This record gives sequence, C-alpha cells and structure tokens, in this order.
Amino acid sequence: MPQITLEHSPHFDGTDWRALALEIHQLCVDVVGATTQACKTRIVRCDDLIIADGDPAQAMVHCDLRILTGRTQDQKTALGEAVQAALLAGVKPYAVFWSCVRPVRMRRSQWTMA
Repeated sequence: MPQITLEHSPHFDGTDWRALALEIHQLCVDVVGATTQACKTRIVRCDDLIIADGDPAQAMVHCDLRILTGRTQDQKTALGEAVQAALLAGVKPYAVFWSCVRPVRMRRSQWTMA
C-alpha cells in the first residue's frame, strides 16, 4: 500500500509515465509515511473514453490513491494536492484536459496481501 492507478486518454502518450509514477511514490513516502517498497502503480491508457460532449479533443488524467487508514485528513489532502501538482507538471502539454486525484482510504482489516 499505497495502490495507485493512473488512467489517461491517448492524448498523453508522450508523457514519461514511469518517471511520474516514481515521483508519486516519493510523494507517498514524504507526505503519508509510506515506504517506497509498498508503493505500486498501474498505468492505464483509456482508448474508449467519452468526456463531456464527446469531442475527441477532450483529454483526461485520473489518479486513484488507495492508502491504508491511519492517515489524517490533512495528510490525505496534502497528498492529493501534491499528486495533482505533479500530474499537471508531468503530463505532456495539451490544450484542454481534465485532471483529478482521488485519495481513497482502505481499512487494514479489509486488505489482504501475500
């Protein structure tokens, strides 16, 4: 934990997603006390995507941050803001796009890992 999912439209194929994921891992370490070894990121290119009125020029990046309970609301907010800033700085420039980050708490009692 954290389990991170980065979803993006094809408009951002030029983005260095590996570097961005590693930056987000470091933010998880710095902001919520995760360990680098615990960070896992899936990068998902979304080819079938409809945004707003369906104009194909619309683009998006979405990040889910699944973190275990025990973090304060201030930590979750700070992590969300830091990751949003990293996304805005790290994605390939594009004229019109949506970017959002969603921190999600996961209870330790509901998480199993081998």
